Amino acid sequence: MSTRSIITMDDASTTSFGTSDSLANVKTSAALIDRSRSLVSEILAGPRNGRSSRSSSNILGIPIGFEVYDDDVETIRSVEEMRDALIKVQGDHKQTQLKYLAERAEVKYKEKNMIKLAKHLNVMSRVLESKDKDLKKMNKVENKRQTEMVEVRIQLRNEISSSSSKESALEKALKESQEQVVLAETSRDELSERVAQLEADSLSISRSLAEREAEGSSFQKHLKQNDSTSSQHQAKDLECDKLRAQLDTEKAKAAELSSKVDTQNSQIEKLQAQVGESGKNENKHLAAVAPLTLDNESLLSSKSKKTSEIVAHENEVKDSNDKARKDEAEIMSKDAKFVKSSSRNDERDSKDQSELEKMKISNAELKRELRAKKTAMDKHTAESLRMSKVNNARDSRHQQDLDDIQRINEQVRTQASASAYHF
Repeated sequence: MSTRSIITMDDASTTSFGTSDSLANVKTSAALIDRSRSLVSEILAGPRNGRSSRSSSNILGIPIGFEVYDDDVETIRSVEEMRDALIKVQGDHKQTQLKYLAERAEVKYKEKNMIKLAKHLNVMSRVLESKDKDLKKMNKVENKRQTEMVEVRIQLRNEISSSSSKESALEKALKESQEQVVLAETSRDELSERVAQLEADSLSISRSLAEREAEGSSFQKHLKQNDSTSSQHQAKDLECDKLRAQLDTEKAKAAELSSKVDTQNSQIEKLQAQVGESGKNENKHLAAVAPLTLDNESLLSSKSKKTSEIVAHENEVKDSNDKARKDEAEIMSKDAKFVKSSSRNDERDSKDQSELEKMKISNAELKRELRAKKTAMDKHTAESLRMSKVNNARDSRHQQDLDDIQRINEQVRTQASASAYHF
């Protein structure tokens, strides 16, 4: 079995190739050829030691005429054997030469292929060197990306922890806002109840206002009646003034009459004195005094009558004035009560209105707070969604980078393994 020798790639022209079997056959054939040549030269040299020769056939292809001695039979036999061996060796040598030539051609072909392969290997070595450089660069880039990915993962963990803390804070704020919403709903229910109560109070107030308006209308009627009564009282006052004027005139007349009576009484006294002194003309004096006395009595009766009429009229005026004062006092008390109730109702209305305003303000504030909390919750949810989208995009980007790096590494490994296998 042939074994391949070591190929040296230092110089393609000095490449050696052969088989151990063919070299051994060549060496044995060369030794046999040398031995046969020596024997032939001995035969051709002629007889040795004076021995006679005899004719023989052209065993070795030597021309006839050479003499062969009898002593050389063994030599001839050996020569025949050598001839047969030489023929055999020549055939083997030819086969060996043909085989050697075929192997040499194959070796040359393989040398050409090896030269091509060496060139290809040189090219592939350069490619592998460049790929090694690229692989080193890619390893550096991969290490850098690995460090970046570690940093990004740490950052992502920190962001996730911060986002989780933010989410927990948002959940806490959401729970608080939900509790506040529940409280706001309860307060809204309470406010609705209070509003219903206030509406009922407003209805009662409106009813009381209607009643007060009815009372006011009745009071207006009463005032109109009072105005009419006051006008009547004024007319009566005018009449009283007229009566007072008449009374004054009557008093003046009575005073005049009393003065006249006094003068007449003085005259009567004088006359009585004169009667008492003289007593002579008593009848004459009585006749003169009688008409005066009658006039005086008539004047006194008219005076007493006028006085009684004046007193009755004054009593009537006093009664009417007392009644008017009483009516005015009642009207004033009713006015005071109405003013007091109206002021109390106004205070109640103002208080209810202020409470309604406060409730409206508190409702508006609660609505603003709810809107603010809702906007804050929407903002926090939008921020969390944005952060989750950013994190998902970053994770997908990093995963894509990892896939690219892994794919490049797989390509480099496959190329390196293919180059090594081809080598």
